[in-house]
Amino acid sequence: MKRVVSLILSVVMLFSITTAVDFSASASQGENVLDPYIMTVGQTTVGGFDKGMNQTVFYKLELEQSGLLILDFKSEIGGAMFNIYDYTVKNCFDENEMYINSNYGRIQENMQYFLESGTYYISIRNITSKTGTFYIDSSFAPYSETFPENDITNNNTIDGANEIVFNKQYVGIKERNALDFYKFNMPYKSKIKVTMNVKTTIELMNINLYDIYGKEIGNRSLYSNNGIISGDESFVIDKGTYYLRIGANTPIYRTDGIYNFKMSISCDHEYNRVYKAPTYFEKGYTQFTCKVCGYSYKKYVDKLQLNKPSIYSVTSGVKKLNVRLNANYYSYDGVQIQYSTNKKFSNSKTSSTKKASKTIKGLKKKKKYYLRVRSYKKVNGKKVYSKWSTVRKVKTK
Repeated sequence: MKRVVSLILSVVMLFSITTAVDFSASASQGENVLDPYIMTVGQTTVGGFDKGMNQTVFYKLELEQSGLLILDFKSEIGGAMFNIYDYTVKNCFDENEMYINSNYGRIQENMQYFLESGTYYISIRNITSKTGTFYIDSSFAPYSETFPENDITNNNTIDGANEIVFNKQYVGIKERNALDFYKFNMPYKSKIKVTMNVKTTIELMNINLYDIYGKEIGNRSLYSNNGIISGDESFVIDKGTYYLRIGANTPIYRTDGIYNFKMSISCDHEYNRVYKAPTYFEKGYTQFTCKVCGYSYKKYVDKLQLNKPSIYSVTSGVKKLNVRLNANYYSYDGVQIQYSTNKKFSNSKTSSTKKASKTIKGLKKKKKYYLRVRSYKKVNGKKVYSKWSTVRKVKTK
């Protein structure tokens, strides 16, 4: 009910100055915005004036998708004022005063509007004393938006801002007299870059940046060059929540059309470095922290490893093996010898030594054995080991 009352008051204010609009129930259809004719996209609308100067005809138009509405107006009347409004009849997208084109001998106007899905009203007012018929051919080209809008749900204010992330392409449609808002979180102080590159009807695109309280902290303008808006605009901002406003409202340039943009973080980092040495138990790293933006990351190095010993030779005996080692006992405490009759070392046994050789006794007679060695060292009360050496294979006597 409130929406109907608001609609009535808005229309009275808009048209009371220029024309007497009849809102009574007895008014004929089309003479009243509350009882307009219905315009169907894709069909030819035929209307006219039979009462002369200031007669106004109203139409209602429904768009199920956002996109480009194209209207071709033809008439032999002397002149007409064409207006298109949103569902509130407060926001006028265009006020087009049309007269006879001498090349055609009639009014011949092509009008194009990028609009969100929703309800729209059109008024056509006779601005001459001449009566006659007019024709409107309509067509529509839908466009997909990243965040579909309509006359109720849209991002035309900060409260309705759509949340966006970095390094993702977004596509939007901007109406005349409308501005689109987007919300994003900045993880750390740095430079952000807003990139646009689109073929569009928009002639001027303003990019405005606001903090969480709605205070403007930066603005840039991009102008069309042969129907293309392209450029990178940068802002240096602190960590926090921000709003990006896209669009411009000016009668000098066309401001409705399709657009795209992408945001990215860009900083010429100047790093401080902190080094942590590796141990036998933990990896080491160098921590890089940017002095400008605070961005930080770590570059790791592997844990310390004991030198790996090797088997120099194995001498076979009766039920025993003598193992000679290539070992550097300056860098570790001893060597562990692992042996098994299974090449995968299941059911294996171990024997340790701090000498250059070791005789392993109590083995099975004439049996094939697999051997490998590794070094060990006690560090802070814990024993650490090197990797295993290459496996040697030998048969007892």
